Amino acid sequence: MQLNNLVNMAAQQAGSPMISDENMYNLTASLLKAMGYQNVDDYITPPDRQQPPQPDPIQQATLKAMEVEDQVKQGELEVKKMKVQNEIEETKMDAQFKMVEMEMEADRDAPVKIG
Repeated sequence: MQLNNLVNMAAQQAGSPMISDENMYNLTASLLKAMGYQNVDDYITPPDRQQPPQPDPIQQATLKAMEVEDQVKQGELEVKKMKVQNEIEETKMDAQFKMVEMEMEADRDAPVKIG
């Protein structure tokens, strides 16, 4: 009865730093032995032989979707950056053409249209 109470108490504290997987195994093994089961490994698996939990497929899919979304956003930002750079270059070229037009107009004393 006392072992059963200890197992229940430990189960409620599972995940806390006070109760490790090995503690839970030892408590449960002691309870099984007290119940008359001598080969407890037939019923419970020691922590050192347990496989780590498999990742949740839904969580994996969500993370992958978020990664793809981030990549798309980065691509969109790169495209916007390139557009801004192109607009800057176009503005510079327009200003150069305007300067050449103004110089030619000043030399000829007549309107000139280059671009």
